[in-house]
Order: sequence, then structure tokens, then C-alpha cells
Amino acid sequence: ADLVGLVYTPPFSYYLGHDNAFRVVAAEFVTTTDGTGLVHTAGAFGEDDKVVTDREGIEAVMPVGKDGKFTFPVADYEGMQVFDANLHIIDDLKATTNGEQSGSVTPGTVLLRRETYDHSYPHCWRCREPLIYKGVSSWFVEVTAFKQRMLELNQQINWVPDHIQDGQFGRWLENARDWSITRNRFWGSPVPVWKSDDPTYPRLDVYGSFEEIERDFGTLPRDRDGNPDLHRPFVDELVRPNPDDPTGKSMMRRVSDVLDVWFDSGSMSFAQVHYPFENKDWFDNHFPGDFIVEYIGQTRGWFYTMHVLAGAIFDRPAFSTCLSHGIVLGNDGQ
Repeated sequence: ADLVGLVYTPPFSYYLGHDNAFRVVAAEFVTTTDGTGLVHTAGAFGEDDKVVTDREGIEAVMPVGKDGKFTFPVADYEGMQVFDANLHIIDDLKATTNGEQSGSVTPGTVLLRRETYDHSYPHCWRCREPLIYKGVSSWFVEVTAFKQRMLELNQQINWVPDHIQDGQFGRWLENARDWSITRNRFWGSPVPVWKSDDPTYPRLDVYGSFEEIERDFGTLPRDRDGNPDLHRPFVDELVRPNPDDPTGKSMMRRVSDVLDVWFDSGSMSFAQVHYPFENKDWFDNHFPGDFIVEYIGQTRGWFYTMHVLAGAIFDRPAFSTCLSHGIVLGNDGQ
């Protein structure tokens, strides 16, 4: 606690002068029982870090590109893959350290000690390459804006067993956060948003039907056989001039994101009958659903996303009765 509030000089000067940066702050996830009791915090590279830096008014800078390589202003390592840069960074810290050989700490000491540890580290399950935790831009549903209404609608559902209503599901709703509904992937339901490629002439178009797309683009995205297909890469081929650009140079291009698959799952109650484009009378007479069943983990998955979308769109629960059962595990816990 005595350290909180102290300001320090960082070993690299790339971001010197940023407001509120390079000082000691407190956080509950840092303890004196694990490690040194000091943890480096970077808002763009960790969820807990982002909470702390937002609280403290510290900018979350991003000196790493989509390819995992350092970018400007980290000039000494710009273009270098972050893992490849580790040894170079250590060598540079050594070179700028005074008094290292004697083991004493002097005003010029930057690298006090270097150790190598074996520990688990996340890797991509496809290519087996190491991963980094990195902030990316995303589209969100502002769940916190109607969280209280979701809690009220939960009271209209008959839960079996009943303790889930105010227990596991109710507590999950109470702690609901804004929902990141997009992913940086190729396969999935494309986000139907087109954006100007020139920020000088900003424009954002959101589409809700084939008719709206055909109205603005004069055609529909089509696969190689000529059939309408809203998936990538066909939908990304639809480009048109920006109507708000008098120069006629900027273009409207689809944002590259696809929807979180849980958004698709959460839409089941109305999307299964192609509502609102078809079967409106059927839907009006059958929504909310009478009964739904799944295992207890779906209180954070399918049950939850259906509840969010039904509440936001229709101001009603997605189902009347929910049976949530347990799971059976083998001797190996699987």
C-alpha cells in the first residue's frame, strides 16, 4: 500500500508523457502471496488490465498489429514479431543497466535480474503457435442498458429446478456486461454494415433485408452459381460509392467482422421461422416458446442469449418454462 501513487520512469520512453501512466496503482487481483506482489499492467493486453486502466484514466495503447508484430512508436522493434523481440529487449535492457555486474542497485539500474521459468501458456489449437491476449475493435450490444428489465422478465419464467431463477441464472443476469457480438473470422454470419473507407466523409449503412441491399447496390451478393449468398467472400464484393462524398472517390465497404455464433443461437426463437419476413401470424401465436431444455451450463450460453435478444427486441422472455438438468462425468472428469 505504501507504493500506491508512486510515479516511476519506464525502461523505454516510447509513451512518456501519457496522462496518468507509469505510476503504481492497486488492484484486487494482485496479491502479496503470488509472485512479487507487483504486476505490469497494459490496458490493451488483458481484461483485468483494461478495467484498472479505465478506472485510473490511463490510455490503452496498442503498439502491436494484427500480425503480432510491433508497430510505431516502438521504433527499435518495429516489424519484429513480439516473441522474437523478447531476447532483443532483454539485451537492450542489459546494455542500459549500470551496476548489474556487482549485483547492486544504482540509479541507472534497468534490469535487476533475469530468470527463465517453465509455465503453461496458451497456444492456438489449430496451428499450435503461441497466442497473445490483444484488444481488438468490436461491435457490442449494450446489455447493461436493459439489465434491470431482463431481471424482471426472468421472474415470468417457470424454472425447473426453481432455485436457478434467482440462483445461477439470476446472478448471471445481475452481473451481465455489454456483449461483444462480433468476431474477427472468415466464416459466420456477416455483420450487415457498410462503412465509408474515407474518414473525411464518414457514413454508416445498416441493412436489414435483401430488398434494402438490392435497392442500394442494384444487385445481391451471389455465389459462383449465381445464387444469392450473404456469406463471405461474396457479400464483401458489394461495394458502392459513398453518397455523402461529393468527390465521388470514397467507397462504402462492408466491415470485415462476422457475428458471434451465440448471436445466431440466441435468435433461434424468431429466426427458425424466418420472422419477420415470413410466418408473422404463426410467430405471434407461438412466442414465447412453451418449453426449453438444456444442461445447466446454458444459463451462460443459449438460455442467456435468447433471453437477451427476446428482451431487447420483444420485451418478453423467449420461453415460458425452462428445464435445466445436470451433467454426468466419467472417472476422468470428462
